[in-house]
Amino acid sequence: MNMLNQKVLPALVGERKATVANFKEVKNSNGGYVEVTFKLEDREYKYPIFPGHGATAGKQIAYVTSALRKQLGKESEAMSLGEVLEACRRTPISIWFSYAPEYQRMNVQFHSPAVVVESDLDSIEGA
Repeated sequence: MNMLNQKVLPALVGERKATVANFKEVKNSNGGYVEVTFKLEDREYKYPIFPGHGATAGKQIAYVTSALRKQLGKESEAMSLGEVLEACRRTPISIWFSYAPEYQRMNVQFHSPAVVVESDLDSIEGA
């Protein structure tokens, strides 16, 4: 590999269109997870979906399934995570990316983030 010719892709920030390239269930000593590979315009992005434990059990699965069903226009249908991901192979969805430097972590959302404006902050301070 020639290091002088290696391209660095732009940062993942904001809304990006994607389809599901593939997904698989991964087994491990912690109970496993589902690994989803999203195909973006300029790269692939791997996203893990964990089952959760205790108070968080099922919450990520429910969020991803619900948010993607909404984007697909199938909110009124009962669908499994696998069925939703399969539908996202054919239909592009939106993913919102942001980076949290304090946690050194990429944030991934499947719904449009709420925008906080200055007047919202003023009403909070006055309360």
